[in-house]
Amino acid sequence: MRVEGSVTRTLDGKRLTVLRGGPSALPEIPRQLGPVAPTSEEAAARDARAAARSRTQFVQIGATVYDHRISVVHWRHPHFPEIAYEVVAGLDFELFAGVVAFTHEEVAHSLILAHSNATLTAIRPIGGRQPDLPEVANEAHVIVKGDPNDAAGMHPFTALMDLYAAEKVQLVTAHAARLRYLRDADAWRKANPAPEPAQRTFWLRPHRGSRYLKNGGAR
Repeated sequence: MRVEGSVTRTLDGKRLTVLRGGPSALPEIPRQLGPVAPTSEEAAARDARAAARSRTQFVQIGATVYDHRISVVHWRHPHFPEIAYEVVAGLDFELFAGVVAFTHEEVAHSLILAHSNATLTAIRPIGGRQPDLPEVANEAHVIVKGDPNDAAGMHPFTALMDLYAAEKVQLVTAHAARLRYLRDADAWRKANPAPEPAQRTFWLRPHRGSRYLKNGGAR
């Protein structure tokens, strides 16, 4: 490739070089072809996927997990998002971190879980107070906010509780494997840090007719 110009800069002891090459001699990119009509089999498969997606229920839940034993779980009513729900559960909701999709009562569900971990003893009290959590037994729960008799409103939580009851062993096993992988991966990265290159070179090759880097080099 013909080099038409270059710029070198040094920053923090590292050298960065930008090379400007000649215009591309490749032919022009062909125009995109128009849409191709699907076969009857492809159309049927596409329609089946669309129908399955339309039946999928999305479960969006947030949770703060304290000491891996108590979770403050919150979500919104699936049909009335202005209605908030909150439950304190005697359960580590991080167990659901690896769950992407599941089936509940023959209906496909897609889970979106946003969770964080905290330790009660390490929390800096706001206004000198610790979080006011109700007493909750292991694997039990206390409804703090929301109507417990509204089945649709409670569904995001009850669906996950049913999943836990049916798949507890698998959830615990998968969670332990995930934590083990994260520990091993972190240890490997610390033992094998990626080398920092002393020099980086970037090629800029404008397409035909480009005005980029004209009149004397990089800016």
